Amino acid sequence: MKKEFLINIIFLLGINLLIKPIYLFGVDLHIQNMVGVDTYGMYKVLFNIAFLLQFIHEPGIQSYNSQNIAKNPDQLGFHLPRILGLKVILGMVYFGLAIGYFAWKGYDPSLRPLMMVVTANLFLSTLFIYLRTNIAGIGKYRIDSLLSTIDKVLMLIILGVLSWVSPFRENFEIIWLAYGQMAAFGISCVVALGILYKHLGKIGFTFSWDYTKKLLKWSAPYALILLTMSAYTRMDSVMLEHILDDGGRESGIYEYGYRFLDALNMIGYLFAALLLPMYASNIKDSKIIKDLVDVGLRLMVLVTFVGAAATITYRHEIMNWAHADATSYYGDIMLYLMFSFIALSIAYIFGSLLVANNSLKKFNLLLISGVVLNFALNYYLIPDQQALGAAKATLITQTLMTAGQIFLVATIMKVKINTRLLFIVLGFGLFCILIFGSIYAFLPMNWIIRAVLSIFISLIGALFIRLVDIRMITDLISKKNPT
Repeated sequence: MKKEFLINIIFLLGINLLIKPIYLFGVDLHIQNMVGVDTYGMYKVLFNIAFLLQFIHEPGIQSYNSQNIAKNPDQLGFHLPRILGLKVILGMVYFGLAIGYFAWKGYDPSLRPLMMVVTANLFLSTLFIYLRTNIAGIGKYRIDSLLSTIDKVLMLIILGVLSWVSPFRENFEIIWLAYGQMAAFGISCVVALGILYKHLGKIGFTFSWDYTKKLLKWSAPYALILLTMSAYTRMDSVMLEHILDDGGRESGIYEYGYRFLDALNMIGYLFAALLLPMYASNIKDSKIIKDLVDVGLRLMVLVTFVGAAATITYRHEIMNWAHADATSYYGDIMLYLMFSFIALSIAYIFGSLLVANNSLKKFNLLLISGVVLNFALNYYLIPDQQALGAAKATLITQTLMTAGQIFLVATIMKVKINTRLLFIVLGFGLFCILIFGSIYAFLPMNWIIRAVLSIFISLIGALFIRLVDIRMITDLISKKNPT
């Protein structure tokens, strides 16, 4: 199981690090610069409102289904049509409430079509993720890994053409971004349904009130997890717009830095998506669980520390590249968000284990406290420090939430990080600081070359201090593995 995890996470990281950054920085960033900070900022405000309301159509079904199908793959044919039928109904309720909230808050009526498409996109994206949980749940990890990038590949093609080479690019409208995403998510859902159809021989939609009541009861704790995590990770942009009433400008500035957190955060999400069904199917085997936590944490630290060190060290250069009018303020926001990324990524290793173990009551209490803390910090910091205050609130909240999740895993499941690994992690962190800082200060060359050189040396250092075991990698290469 440890080797299967290694194969799939290396494959996942490889294809996602190739595709998703190209989309985020080659297309999405290009669109933000074309439409302007204020317009893109309002788009993200509407997106985050729809995101915060998505618990209505996704009441924990994904998380429940991921671990349930992993434990009972033979039940897929029973659950899939009933959940699909329920999701259609919940999707319609979600759409109505999201548009109702838009009207109640008195947003510019000209933004209503954008809000409608953004809301539909959130539904399609979570439907796609739900379909993927079934594919991973029946053990098709590598197919799921391939599917993890199909939406971004389609967006890259559709929106890349629209924003870079089409004759309409000079008058690009922000709603075209939403339309392109809708097409990509829709096609991705059809592909996932086709794979499940091939496995089951049929795909249907049905609705059962008795089944719905049971499912909502089973998934309620997962719904609370989704709601609370969505709240303290996405409320910043919405609170910036509500508190400052600046037409979305500070939200737009915040998004320049948050885009990098979002891009790097895909690493943690990929780990969690792969680990959750593996944790769930082996939850009673403490040796396998310990091995998965160990190898997951080592690989997460490797990728997270190097990625964070690079973006923190060269934050001002990166912001100047991303936006011609960027000031040091943009880089300062990014500094806090990148430290938040370290905490957030490590939390994925332990949070997904708590979910797989059904340790949901204490986990939810922790996350609720995170929402309260993040709201209070944003309310206190944003009026004076604006987007920088929101970034500081994110860092404080994420750090405490990660510490809390590690504590819960250690006390509830008795899974502890051995002292040797802790020293290796700390040593690697200091090594990254030394390498990136020294090369930045003493090598007068292009910043991209310095960053690449620093990353290369840090990866080599990870082998020398045994953060990554070279024997594990050679075994992976030399031995045939199951699909």
